[in-house]
Amino acid sequence: MRQQRGRPDHSQHSGQFIDFGKIFSAICCYGQRTPRLQSVLVWNPRESDPAAVLGHDVGLLVGKIVVDMNNGPVPPNYIFPSVTFSFAEELAAAIPGAHVVKAFNTIAQETFEHEPAFLRERGVSVFLAGDDADAKANVGALASQLGFAPLDCGPLERARMLENVADFIRTMMGAQALGPFATVSVQRLPPTLAQSLGGRQVTRLT
Repeated sequence: MRQQRGRPDHSQHSGQFIDFGKIFSAICCYGQRTPRLQSVLVWNPRESDPAAVLGHDVGLLVGKIVVDMNNGPVPPNYIFPSVTFSFAEELAAAIPGAHVVKAFNTIAQETFEHEPAFLRERGVSVFLAGDDADAKANVGALASQLGFAPLDCGPLERARMLENVADFIRTMMGAQALGPFATVSVQRLPPTLAQSLGGRQVTRLT
């Protein structure tokens, strides 16, 4: 388990969605416009026991898609510890039967103020990690609707990697003064028609 990282946020759930701000309102609206979208909940109370938040009935989340956006606190010197067990994995262990997907944790809340068309032109990546392919597909569809470019990063275990990526981009935002609109975009370029640098070769280092 990761060490405690600050006081938890306490909020209440309502209906199928837990609403913690504009992005979550957008998720709710998207779900209403697209009835075939499965119930998507966004989990925000970092370090809180799900049973305490949900009135000791974690069964409410069985079969639901639960998006974990959490990251650890920012150290004053921006020297982050390596993530060896993610918030998403902790959440999945606490609510068996739910489909936990790590997503949106590398994007500052200010970015969601932009219109989807603006974001779509810039190819801002949303990284997804989870063990349920259908759940990731649903969250990826949501990310696309909001204007982002979803990228499947594999099983939930790789949420550790995504939390480390979030630590990197938050360092760029804060320590390097790029501000909250700094984002990460993964682009796949077409191959070159000719190689002038010798091409990729097997290393001969021993």
